[in-house]
Amino acid sequence: KKFVEMDGVLVLAEAPFKNPKEAPFKNPQNEQARDYADLYSLQKAFSRLRCEKQTCAALEIPVALLINKWDRYSDIDYANTANEQKKLEKFLNANPPPPHKGISDVLQYSVNQDNFKVFPISAFGTSEFHKLKDSVEERPKQVNPSNAFSLEDAFIWLAQQRDAIDLQEYQEQAAQNLDSYKKTGLELLKRFPKNSKQAKQINAVLQACQKAKRKRTTYKIIAIVSLCVSLWLIVETTMDRINYQEHAVTANSPLIMQQQIGKAEKWLTEYIAAPYFRHLI
Repeated sequence: KKFVEMDGVLVLAEAPFKNPKEAPFKNPQNEQARDYADLYSLQKAFSRLRCEKQTCAALEIPVALLINKWDRYSDIDYANTANEQKKLEKFLNANPPPPHKGISDVLQYSVNQDNFKVFPISAFGTSEFHKLKDSVEERPKQVNPSNAFSLEDAFIWLAQQRDAIDLQEYQEQAAQNLDSYKKTGLELLKRFPKNSKQAKQINAVLQACQKAKRKRTTYKIIAIVSLCVSLWLIVETTMDRINYQEHAVTANSPLIMQQQIGKAEKWLTEYIAAPYFRHLI
């Protein structure tokens, strides 16, 4: 449940060596089998994730698959990120497909359209191997400054997708929740530059909701006033009926007194002289 409620998800999967013989490990086949097992476990977890909702609907969260240590597979062209993206697509669509293809397909199926993307990244750039007493250690060739590749691209894309999702939800739901539309809109407005397209869209929704709220308030006031007037007219009519029956009985009584006749005539005169709206009911 907590996973589904996240703003976004970054999934890391190590790139393999383009030539497995270059791997310095004692048992490269065992290392490759371990990578396959790890990715398969992750793939199964995401397969179940979508159906945490009763409808098994696609999740409305951005998910980025990061193929890290990309320098293992590619001689990175730092000046041409689009070319590295093409290499990544070729890698994923190879025959036979790498284990990364399975997790990529599952992630893409788990979320709505445009909410999934794969990135080739490298935290330190080209690495080299140093033999230790009982093992081999992989270290970056260049440390100061770091020779990272495309490390921030996934975070920027993830934040932009999250903002786009929240903006769309706000535009669709603001009119249905007029009590909190202003607070939500002002918080969302902080994410965008003042004169950006998104900021203008939010301001348009705020203005539309403000008008709708005023209209709703006006209707409430009219409804309350109408109710009060209706109750007053009902009470007025009820009292008129009671007074009419009382004076009618008095007028037909053989023991009627002059004072009672005067009282009945006075009520009848006031009833006739009263404004017409007092007798609408």
